[in-house]
Amino acid sequence: MAATALHFDYRDVKLGKLAPVIDSRTLKMKTYMNMVMLPTPPDPVIWSSKVASWPMLLNNKIGNCTLAGALHQQQAWSANAGGLFVPTDAQALAAYESLGYDPNDPTTDQGEDMLTVVKFWKDTGIGGNKIGAYAAVDPLRRSHVTAAAWLLGGLFCGVELPNTAQGQLVWEVRDNSGVDGQPGSWGGHCVYFVDCDSIGPWVITWGGILHVTWRFWEAYFSEAFAIFSPQWLTAQGNSPPGFNKAQLLDDVLAVSDVTTG
Repeated sequence: MAATALHFDYRDVKLGKLAPVIDSRTLKMKTYMNMVMLPTPPDPVIWSSKVASWPMLLNNKIGNCTLAGALHQQQAWSANAGGLFVPTDAQALAAYESLGYDPNDPTTDQGEDMLTVVKFWKDTGIGGNKIGAYAAVDPLRRSHVTAAAWLLGGLFCGVELPNTAQGQLVWEVRDNSGVDGQPGSWGGHCVYFVDCDSIGPWVITWGGILHVTWRFWEAYFSEAFAIFSPQWLTAQGNSPPGFNKAQLLDDVLAVSDVTTG
């Protein structure tokens, strides 16, 4: 991978992802992928190589990981589409403030759930950019995870971090770890899944790139959203056999009519 792996003090970072929120109206990515017809994604899938560095975006000071994850994904989309979008602390702060954070009141630093963030991203925008749609991906269906990450420039993901992840340079399952190995014993966190290989995903968090084993992914990742960026879809095309992009965009409009009508 192009970017340097993470080396940092885990005592100097924040989390900030709240518990998953389920909405029956959320589109499912599996509806739009015919896994028989869809080409096999490359191994590895790499979208990080054109990004020189990843900003922290204040997630060492406040629990805004969901906004940092969204901005990191936009950074990768832009780089791979020939653009120059580099997210700023001000953009991360402005989005968090729009969702209820007040820098003058530390008690408002409560984090956010991912569904609220993707809805905000679509309707209002983050960092001056709106997305066209989003769809849930089942984290336990690895073929769907890798296909969606390949098609759409990564995934917007949530993980229930165990205490055992603190200090790890690679997130992996630590056997016989007792209560410290329980999902969420450290807390909920949002990361941007940018690359993957046979060992597992590479995620962007806290200003760097970190490798995750597939075993850790299956044990602790609770949410994954495929995000549809107009910039990405225009630049990449990405309508291979087996991906029904047209139907997905039609369904987005239908869901929007129901939720706003």
